[in-house]
Amino acid sequence: MALENGNCTDKQVDRMKTARTIMLAAVAALLTVTTSRGVTFSDFEAPTYNAGAELGGQDGWTITIGSPARGRVTPTFDADLGATVSTVLDGSQSAYVKTAVHALRGWNGLENFVQNDIEISWLMQVAGFTRAEVYLTPDLSGLSTPIGVQFQSDGDIIAATPNTGFVDIGDYVVSNTYRFVMSVDFTAATTTFFMQDVTGGGALTNLHTGNTGAISSNDYQVGGGLIFVEREGVHMFIDTIEISNPNVQPPTVAFTNIVVDDVAGMEFASALGSTYRLKASDGMVTNFQPTGAILEGTGQNLVFFDPTGPSTSKVYRIEVTGP
Repeated sequence: MALENGNCTDKQVDRMKTARTIMLAAVAALLTVTTSRGVTFSDFEAPTYNAGAELGGQDGWTITIGSPARGRVTPTFDADLGATVSTVLDGSQSAYVKTAVHALRGWNGLENFVQNDIEISWLMQVAGFTRAEVYLTPDLSGLSTPIGVQFQSDGDIIAATPNTGFVDIGDYVVSNTYRFVMSVDFTAATTTFFMQDVTGGGALTNLHTGNTGAISSNDYQVGGGLIFVEREGVHMFIDTIEISNPNVQPPTVAFTNIVVDDVAGMEFASALGSTYRLKASDGMVTNFQPTGAILEGTGQNLVFFDPTGPSTSKVYRIEVTGP
């Protein structure tokens, strides 16, 4: 298990395992978690999100068009189908948006990421041929085309930018999970679109760069966010929405001790109302991935344990959102 300012050797780990509870204090300074470019925008996991409940009203999401009952968190009972919808794209829960529903979430404290070189990534799946859309808000006055991605009912995937318009960037397979990345360069007035067929095992591929015209990051910072629209056909699933920017360091917290109670854990001071997520990387200070561990701040010290299993080679980062 590696930390930014200290390392645990194999011998140290062996010694730690012989004790029931051991507190290893940092010497004269805090051991600070490493930082990376990305933060979680929405992962739809507990305890922040409640499975089976309406998506609107959870973690800043609102249903702006359509019945609130038609935007939910899976696994969930679908009254129209008379059955439980259990599809999950990543982790244990996903968002479920049905026909004629617009689901919107603002930046919720992450506005500083909305500047030049912002990248937005998400997982998406549709249950049939449909018209489903994801785009940046607001749809600025005078622009006929937003910045975003559309699934068309004929099976095409469309990239949309204000000046270039709509461009066919590929086809989708029903019930396959896709990862999308939009990289917006406001200075160059471009948006580059990447796509990966996760189910099919494909690589993340650069498919198109469109011209966004004379818009600025300020246009999207105030009152902006992301909107997911299911216009017709069936329904879509969304998961693991992240935003990143090489010019912005995500908020992190510090921990002072390593706590071992059968397994190693990280102790840190929490703030009431904040949400904390433990991420890990295999020996690198980049490419942090969620471990699935999430804690809600209480104002007291909390301890994270890695549910994927501790390792002497892992680097950990605690990500914080909220106050």
